[in-house]
Amino acid sequence: MEKGRELNEFERGQIIGLQIAGRTHGVISPDLNPIEHLWSELKRRRSKRSVHPKNLRELGEILQEEWRKIPYETYNKLIESMPHRIEACIKSQGLPTEY
Repeated sequence: MEKGRELNEFERGQIIGLQIAGRTHGVISPDLNPIEHLWSELKRRRSKRSVHPKNLRELGEILQEEWRKIPYETYNKLIESMPHRIEACIKSQGLPTEY
């Protein structure tokens, strides 16, 4: 779920239903999914390139090349941030957090 985006009727209903069932943590939050942050990093890296892909094959090659360039420290920071992400999700009852 995007930060700052208002919940639609379906999402509100899902949260209410899960709250009634006593399960609210991480319901609709991508905060617990580090891959979302890696996709954002990949998108930033692709957009910084001076040469843009002309077709899907070139796009695939660029994405694979940029993916391999993401430093291991990035992965480690995401993994190490998980306890804080979990705590933030619990505090926000599954709604968006600062992550």
